[in-house]
Amino acid sequence: MRAQEFLAELWTQPYELTSRVTGPANLEYYFDTKDNRSGRIVFDSFLDSDQGGTHVVLVMVHFYIDNLYRTSGKGDAVAIFSTVVAACRDYLRRYRPPVVVFETDDDKKRNLYVKLSGMFPDYVLYPNWRKDPVVGDEILDSLTDGVPEDAVVLHRRDYVPEKTRVYIEDELHENTNDLDSLKEACENWMEMYFDADDINTILTHPYSQQFKQPPAGIEKLYRGLVVAGGKVKAVPGKSNRKFVAYATHPYGAEAFLASLDVGGRKVIIEKQFNPADFVLDFTGLYESLFPQHGIHNHYETEYEVWMRATRYYQSASEQEIVSDTAWGQTDDGEPGRGNL
Repeated sequence: MRAQEFLAELWTQPYELTSRVTGPANLEYYFDTKDNRSGRIVFDSFLDSDQGGTHVVLVMVHFYIDNLYRTSGKGDAVAIFSTVVAACRDYLRRYRPPVVVFETDDDKKRNLYVKLSGMFPDYVLYPNWRKDPVVGDEILDSLTDGVPEDAVVLHRRDYVPEKTRVYIEDELHENTNDLDSLKEACENWMEMYFDADDINTILTHPYSQQFKQPPAGIEKLYRGLVVAGGKVKAVPGKSNRKFVAYATHPYGAEAFLASLDVGGRKVIIEKQFNPADFVLDFTGLYESLFPQHGIHNHYETEYEVWMRATRYYQSASEQEIVSDTAWGQTDDGEPGRGNL
């Protein structure tokens, strides 16, 4: 395939993405291929601080299919690399790092990285960056010294050391040593023993502000509910007058239902995602605060986001049910896991 044809296809064929923040300016994006393999795109940032604040100086990009570092060879390279492009665009829009490094020991993947570099107009490819110093910035020079020679390196066109740095908002780093109240509030929410003060802490704490942007690629939302008296009803404890908790993946809604000690038929409904009603990426916040998932020894991610408590997100109907869970019935009427 010629380069121009390849780039043209990259505009139209990405897989659906979700994402979570794993640290300051560190993100991971997730997707599933058409044959149900799991993809993960990882952005590891190197930070520096000066009198202006904290900024990203370099980001390393890696992606994996079923936790394998090499290309799959299953004929879906365009779709996978379209998805990598979509994730890169989202990350570069947020943080505008001066240098982006695609590191790989796979020749096929390296060639594709060179091709996809043309998808980012604000960045220029440096094929011989070892011989041609990237920007002359001492910090960048010291970092790029540790990058393998066969890495694919991009440099932001307008970057001038100390003049065009893009600073991470101060609230991402203020009071990060005073997280006890936030952690306690998040744990109370997870255990469904929270009160109004806990909700206020979660929504207003400076550390939470970085999670008020929706994860990339959301189109659908899922919510675990119970059916009683012929009506689909909310499970107490996962909504209030301000917001309603949803999952960005059906497995998240199922994990929530699995944690409940309530009887009856349990179902999962599907809603459209409206970015204007997004409130918080709670799972991103929680997993950033608790890399070991706090007190939850059997923790399973619920892909939880909070949506404004509009009439649409508060309501539910039988027509919106996309799956009965393992505690209900499958489509053929037999007990067991439904259509996830």
